[in-house]
Amino acid sequence: MVDLTILTELLISSKFIDNPSLISAFKEIEAIETTFEDVYFPSSFAPKLVERFPSLTHIELQVVSFNNCASIIDIFLSHLKNLSYLKIDYFEDTSLDDLKNVVKHFP
Repeated sequence: MVDLTILTELLISSKFIDNPSLISAFKEIEAIETTFEDVYFPSSFAPKLVERFPSLTHIELQVVSFNNCASIIDIFLSHLKNLSYLKIDYFEDTSLDDLKNVVKHFP
């Protein structure tokens, strides 16, 4: 198994992500797509995702706001050397000024 489609709520659950019997399988996963069910991917979870899934090349997830994207992108680009596709959907209205501030961090 190299592709994983999972509810965000399950992915961030400690019963799943910290399950010792799954950790070796996580290292083989190359693509993760989270599905939305009233739980968004928290930016604070990005380091744990990188730690558990170091082989990711493809990520699709949903966050609650555009502001959360900057820190998530930074963590993914800094730690996932093989990442070639990243899609982040957000569901909050964002002003053009907010977008300009985030883009400044990524030349």
